[in-house]
Amino acid sequence: MNLINEYYLGKEKLIINSKDLLKNTKCKSKKLTSIKCNLLASKSQHTFSAFDYRKNINSDLGSSNIFLYVNSLFYGSCHDIAFFMCYLLEINGIKSRIVHLSNNQKEMKNRITHVAIEAYYDGVWHFFDPSLNIYFFKKNHKEVLSIEQIKNQKTLIPNKKISLNKLKNNKKNSCYYHKNNEVFKNSYSNYLSLFSKVSDF
Repeated sequence: MNLINEYYLGKEKLIINSKDLLKNTKCKSKKLTSIKCNLLASKSQHTFSAFDYRKNINSDLGSSNIFLYVNSLFYGSCHDIAFFMCYLLEINGIKSRIVHLSNNQKEMKNRITHVAIEAYYDGVWHFFDPSLNIYFFKKNHKEVLSIEQIKNQKTLIPNKKISLNKLKNNKKNSCYYHKNNEVFKNSYSNYLSLFSKVSDF
């Protein structure tokens, strides 16, 4: 495999390499680094998958895809954005895992699924949604909560007002097309419903 900063897109050398990404995300604490990685990843546009991973699963394209993603595309589905955040955490020495969330509705028109991540630091897991730049605290506490804590907390404080509009796509040929726009009206409660069913991605 080539070194990451030796990849070219056509005749142009990729602008951002792993050193640049590290420089732009590293902070004094793993908590602040994770928050910064989440913010950078959330700048991606949410749309069609950037890559067909099924075709590339046995190739050495994984790391080069990150830099094609950053330098040329910067769009993708929630799992592309989650992969990108996991890479940012990895170069900062922070362990992470990708999680699949679902509101567990049986009817397809009411079902919402999403992919996010948990970062491991200070001896515990912490939930981050890099597609929407969302994470949670509990009241009077500034530690980022894990999925299990989110599921068991009555009072949750999100880092910002929750909106699902970034996930909304009204193009009928899109895999993100939702016939049921009610999903986007009660953003906070519909988002929390995603924690009904959680599994490893």
